[in-house]
Amino acid sequence: MTNATLFSGLGIVEEQLKPVGVSKFQLPEISRLKGFTYPGQPYQNALEAARMLNADAVVYGVATVGIGVDVMPLAHAWIRVGNRYFDPTYQLLGGDNGVFVEQYLKLFEIALSDYSKVCERELGHIYGLIAPDLYVFRSAKAYQTYFTSRQEVA
Repeated sequence: MTNATLFSGLGIVEEQLKPVGVSKFQLPEISRLKGFTYPGQPYQNALEAARMLNADAVVYGVATVGIGVDVMPLAHAWIRVGNRYFDPTYQLLGGDNGVFVEQYLKLFEIALSDYSKVCERELGHIYGLIAPDLYVFRSAKAYQTYFTSRQEVA
């Protein structure tokens, strides 16, 4: 399967995606995050982990995820601490049920120190508390270069 086929339904400008390596959390971080990480909530998981670990940024992008023999791209979020990336969702929840991440592709990141301000300015007041998913940013002018037009996705 080619990347063009793999990413065609996501509505993301593929040239904007940059591969990044994601490190494993150490046991102390896993212990802190375990009760605050939930299936199907990668954006909220990333925001909570960033706050709890005083991370530098919340990263938005795509994870190419293997489930059995199939690989699919999923819109996803993880965090950056210094120059290392960590994924609370798949590290804490994924491996036990046969799900593995083949690759992480960063689309953009938002500094934790600016997160609430950026979300409020671009998306509305509620998103300082609740982590928006990747596609909410499609309507924000500052992020439109990362997304294909709605007509291209259809």
